Amino acid sequence: MRRSIALCLVAAGLAGCAPSAGTASGSSLAAARDTPGQCFDPARIVNYTRGESGMIYVRTQNRDVFAITGTGCPDIGAGATISITPAIGIGSRLCVGDDANVVTPAVGFGPARCRARVQSALTPAEIEALPSRFRP
Repeated sequence: MRRSIALCLVAAGLAGCAPSAGTASGSSLAAARDTPGQCFDPARIVNYTRGESGMIYVRTQNRDVFAITGTGCPDIGAGATISITPAIGIGSRLCVGDDANVVTPAVGFGPARCRARVQSALTPAEIEALPSRFRP
């Protein structure tokens, strides 16, 4: 009798840990990774522009546009190319919420490097609302 009660308690405890149908499992970052259009391969960037307040906008080969906030990126936009890599991990994809390293070619004393974060994937309406000088 004691054994069956203990098994019931263990089973009830495990069931309480399982996600229910009405709740989201995982963090919002994990959900962004599973949502189409919320991640991109930096090797597929075809254009970028520098926006206001350190914002960098990148356009990928499949015409998605991502907003990336840079910290300490004064020379971004001066170079003809940009390199973005994940700050952590070994994968090549970047998703909304990920930290990244941004590098532009040699400007002055060497490449300009800064830290950045992928803020959002822009909708077609948000892309159209950007001033033309900021639209990649």
